Amino acid sequence: MLLLNEEFEVLTSNENKIILTNQRIFLEDKRFSRTYKIFIFLEDISSTQVLSTSQLLWLVLSILSAIICIGSISSGYETNFYPGVSGTCAVVFLISWLLSKTKTISIHPNGGKPLLISVNKMDSVQVDHFIDQIQYQKNERFTQNLYLNRKVIQ
Repeated sequence: MLLLNEEFEVLTSNENKIILTNQRIFLEDKRFSRTYKIFIFLEDISSTQVLSTSQLLWLVLSILSAIICIGSISSGYETNFYPGVSGTCAVVFLISWLLSKTKTISIHPNGGKPLLISVNKMDSVQVDHFIDQIQYQKNERFTQNLYLNRKVIQ
C-alpha cells in the first residue's frame, strides 16, 4: 500500500490484512481465489459495529431433527433406527451451529456498502482497541480538516 502525503500507519491487524492509517482504512483479502482491496477514508465512515453471527440454518435443522427423534420415539417404532439417526443428526447440527459463530467488524461508509472484516482470530480486547483507534483517528482527521478549513477561510 502506497501511503499518501503526511500519512502514516497507526495499526495493522488480522495478519496484516487490515491497515489503519491516520487518513484511511485499507483491507486486502482473498475470497474464492479473488483478491480484493478496499480503501475507505476516515472522514467517510459513518459508523462502526461489532457483529457476532451464526448460521441459523444449523439450529433450525437441529430442532427439526430433535422433533423427528421425539416423534419417532413416541410413535413406538420397533427399531431404534429412526430415533437414533434423527437424534444423531440433531446433535451434529447443533454442534455445527455452535461452530459456525463468527465475529465481524462492520464499518459503514457514507452512502456505500459496509466493509465487513472477519475478526475471529482476534480477542475482544484487540477488537475493542481496533474500534477505539478508528474512532480516535477519525476524530483527529476531523479536527485536522476543521483547522485547515478555518485557516483557508481567514
